[in-house]
Amino acid sequence: MLIRHSCTGAESSVQKYVDDPGDDLPAEVVGAWSEEKHERLRRYVDASHGVRRMYLDRSEAAYIDLFCGPGRVNIRNTDRFVDGGAVAVCRMAREKDTPFSVVYIGDTNQAMVDACARRLENLGENVIRHCGPAERTVEKVCVRLNHYGLHLAYLDPYDLATLPFSIIKRLAGFLRMDMIIHVSTLDLQRNLDRYLKMELSPFDVFAPGWRGKVDAGSRSIHAVRAAILDHWLDIVRGLDMAPSRGELIRASRGQRLYWLMFVSRHELADKLWNDIRNIGGQGELQV
Repeated sequence: MLIRHSCTGAESSVQKYVDDPGDDLPAEVVGAWSEEKHERLRRYVDASHGVRRMYLDRSEAAYIDLFCGPGRVNIRNTDRFVDGGAVAVCRMAREKDTPFSVVYIGDTNQAMVDACARRLENLGENVIRHCGPAERTVEKVCVRLNHYGLHLAYLDPYDLATLPFSIIKRLAGFLRMDMIIHVSTLDLQRNLDRYLKMELSPFDVFAPGWRGKVDAGSRSIHAVRAAILDHWLDIVRGLDMAPSRGELIRASRGQRLYWLMFVSRHELADKLWNDIRNIGGQGELQV
């Protein structure tokens, strides 16, 4: 296991990395389900290439990944190395001859940001990199984004605490912003009781206002989880954004891992997503 330094000088003992023999850069060790997630990303970028081409001619089409990792993953317990989210997306866009105008990446780990940037630059991408928590880097990205462009943001955090609603709200300020969001059901299930009792809870940043909407004392655990997610969906809708039908992604033994949510305000984007969703038959949103 390789332990990488963060841009704040801290170290992580949770995320595991190995060097990819193909380029000697770090790759993150992940479960096999990660490939299904990245396949959805590729398919959406493929399906939306015609619309993206129009905005490449008019203004700008940007890709945003605030939790980019190193851009390459190693499938756990195998010797297989495959593209991570940002590299997979940009490679597909180039295959369709509609590369993004600019690619914004960010992560709390400087070594991962640098590895991802190097891999993207090797593809020919125009990369702007930031190191720091997503609630800070999103501000740096948004001040540079073209307000008349068509943009795609991929938000892939490890838990609910690192997905503040403020990130979604900031990105939703752009008229043509599509978001693919990883919402951790594993975190919600494992830590529900603890989060409910905390004075400062991850729920406060993930779904602000939940305390006035969720009656945690008189409902079943299942009902409380559903109520928290319903509140999150409601406040997303309050941004004049329309969450599409989410999908539950499971591990190989059936454990619930996360929901993959698509958020947009345009009917065509929603249609394109629904045309490619559920590629593995994993199932619809449930708690």
